[in-house]
Amino acid sequence: MIFFLRLLKAQMLKSKLKNYIETRKYSIKEEERKHNWCSKCCNWWKKKCPCCFSDPSKVKTSYSKYEKFRISLFTQGTYENYILKSIIGFLSGVLLTYLFFIFFILQLNFPLGSATTMCSIFGLILSLGLAYSYKIRCIVFLLLPQFFSKRGRQALVAYAFILALTGPAKNTLHNMRVLSETMACGQGKLKAAVKSLIDLIKKPFYAIKDSMKQIMEKIKVVVEKVKEIITTLKRIVKSVIGVIKSAYEWLNSVVSMCGKKLGTPFERCEKAFGQAYDSCIETVPVFFDVLCKVTDFVQGVCYIVKPVDYICELFDFVSDEIVNFVKKKLTEFSSQVKNIFYVSVKFSHNFEFHTEQSKSVKEIAANIMMEVKQRSEKIVYFFDWMSFVFSFFFLYMLFQ
Repeated sequence: MIFFLRLLKAQMLKSKLKNYIETRKYSIKEEERKHNWCSKCCNWWKKKCPCCFSDPSKVKTSYSKYEKFRISLFTQGTYENYILKSIIGFLSGVLLTYLFFIFFILQLNFPLGSATTMCSIFGLILSLGLAYSYKIRCIVFLLLPQFFSKRGRQALVAYAFILALTGPAKNTLHNMRVLSETMACGQGKLKAAVKSLIDLIKKPFYAIKDSMKQIMEKIKVVVEKVKEIITTLKRIVKSVIGVIKSAYEWLNSVVSMCGKKLGTPFERCEKAFGQAYDSCIETVPVFFDVLCKVTDFVQGVCYIVKPVDYICELFDFVSDEIVNFVKKKLTEFSSQVKNIFYVSVKFSHNFEFHTEQSKSVKEIAANIMMEVKQRSEKIVYFFDWMSFVFSFFFLYMLFQ
């Protein structure tokens, strides 16, 4: 408040100074009107020949262009001096705007949009004000020395107290947020590592599976060739079996001729002579029985066909033993062929890995960060408002 009172007092003194200067100029003009012709002549001679009326030591010497520009640059009221003060004021306003922006972002934790809007307004006022307005220049240059006064030291101590109070708490909350983000990122990396580990575990099985597929394809080719060979063998065996079957039928026809019901040729011959002898006994009288004895002598003819009985026994042996032996060997050969070309490949592999989750890793990380932010939001707002209030009191103390 004292600062503003002094500023108003300075403005009043400046207006009085302007009135004094205008009054003085008016009095000088009135005094010039009262001069006589002699003073006018002296003034005319002073203008024409200043060396005759003035001290030679006070006569101005000639200056170079650079010296004239330098003198006019630092002379109050010249155009060059006005341009210099405008440029310095504009650059000073831009510098102060950047300092305010850094202060709002780093210390007061304003959002980027709010800080940009406020600094745009401050920058417009400070840059143009320091460039063209002497009032704003006066306020700014009187405000800066206040930092080195008693009140300025008190304000700096108060602001240091603010930083000591709010800094560690905000740092802790920020570390908590970073920790939650790190945990969420760690979960994502863990999931990626588990997935890569599972892929590495599956790679050998994939290689085995591919090799087994190649082996099975080759085995299928071999099996196809074996099937062709077996088909050929089957045809050959069928033809052999057909020949054996026809031979077996012929043997059966021969054996039927030597069947047990009718008997062998020798037995049938003896049976025929026996029946003839019996019928002879029955028909011939008793006195002529001797005539029937002739059949006993004739019965020796049956021994002529006795070798045929051995041939029948041989055919019976062939029909029973050889055919069964051939059947047995064919059965054994077919079973051996089946065992040789039997192929059975079984590949069984089970690997189960189940992960059941109601939310994705990104959603879990977002929920963790949201919960941490919600729990720390009130505390952060409290410290931000405290910092803002203390900053307001800091500016108020500076203006005091």
